[in-house]
Amino acid sequence: MGRGKIEIKRIENLSNRQVTYSKRRNGLIKKAKEIAVLCDAKVSLIIFATSGKMHDYSSAPMFEILEAYHKQSGKKLWDAKHENLYNEIDRIKKENDSMQIKLRHLKGEDVTSLNHKELMALEDALENGLTGIRDKQSEMMERMRKNGKMLEEEHNYLKYVLRQQEIAKQQQQQMALENNVREIDPNGYHQRENDGYSSHMPLAFRRRNGILKKAKEITVLCDAKVSLIIYASSGKMHDYCSPSTSLVDILEQYHRQSGRRLWDPKHENLSNEIERIKRENDRMQIKLRHLNGEDISSLNPKELIALEDALENGLVSIRDKQSEKMERMRKNGKMMEEEHNYLKFVLRQQEIARQQQELAMENSVSAEIDYQRENHHDYAYHVQPIQPNLQERI
Repeated sequence: MGRGKIEIKRIENLSNRQVTYSKRRNGLIKKAKEIAVLCDAKVSLIIFATSGKMHDYSSAPMFEILEAYHKQSGKKLWDAKHENLYNEIDRIKKENDSMQIKLRHLKGEDVTSLNHKELMALEDALENGLTGIRDKQSEMMERMRKNGKMLEEEHNYLKYVLRQQEIAKQQQQQMALENNVREIDPNGYHQRENDGYSSHMPLAFRRRNGILKKAKEITVLCDAKVSLIIYASSGKMHDYCSPSTSLVDILEQYHRQSGRRLWDPKHENLSNEIERIKRENDRMQIKLRHLNGEDISSLNPKELIALEDALENGLVSIRDKQSEKMERMRKNGKMMEEEHNYLKFVLRQQEIARQQQELAMENSVSAEIDYQRENHHDYAYHVQPIQPNLQERI
């Protein structure tokens, strides 16, 4: 009597779901191995349980199958990651450029473009850093002077303690060799049976649709996340991914849990570039903190002296630049004052010329008016009517 057909729906009971997942997972992996051997297919299978535990199988290198899937399906598996890596590299490089500028400024380099206010702030920062380093040097020297004798006594005491411990260790080893000889059980180790695959291959051919069906069933019944990619010997591709997730998310989770490199060399090169820039970023941050007088407790006297010299050189360069700017400002001020006086003189001369011109115009107008008045009386005296006897006729 055959088995009854079960309804494919999510198993609510947690214990039953876990047992079903374990059985179907092993069966699915077995089917993947069988189709890979019998049909010379390339199979990639990744399964995630609800607990997050991962099981996988690949008949060929995982990267080769995924690369072929990427090319044939046209789906973007790496492009988004590459774009994120490029953005991350640009962001870190901008931070590095900013810190490099600050480092050069603290060393007294490339400060020509800074204004007087920025130079003053930089000088204060250098003086604070120099003060912190000198205080730390004084503290270190004082501590070394006071604790020299104590360190010597402690050193002698530690040598004595270490010697006693060495003697005790030798005695214990001797006693262990004499009294505690252990026999090794040759049958103590048992080879773990592979519960995922039996060496007895079935003679019947397991079709592609069967393994795809199994992948869908374990997804629904056990709420698992499955990614399955099959390449036939003819090059034809078939794939399945659980509807609740995507292949990119499964690969990301697989990458984190397995620690295997799935990405292509380009992605790996970008990751290496990010790591290199981040290390450079960290080194520059440490240098900046040291130049600001921060986190210098771990530095030895030689490093403190080198740091002090660097700050002194930077401070001298900043002060020289400030003096140069002040001298240039003084000269510019004097030139502006001379130019200002010259412009005042020119404006005064223009004002005098304008006043003289206005006075001349006024005199000319007055003379014209007087002339017109004088000539107006002469014209009135000589004017005669055209008809002198017109009034008499009236």
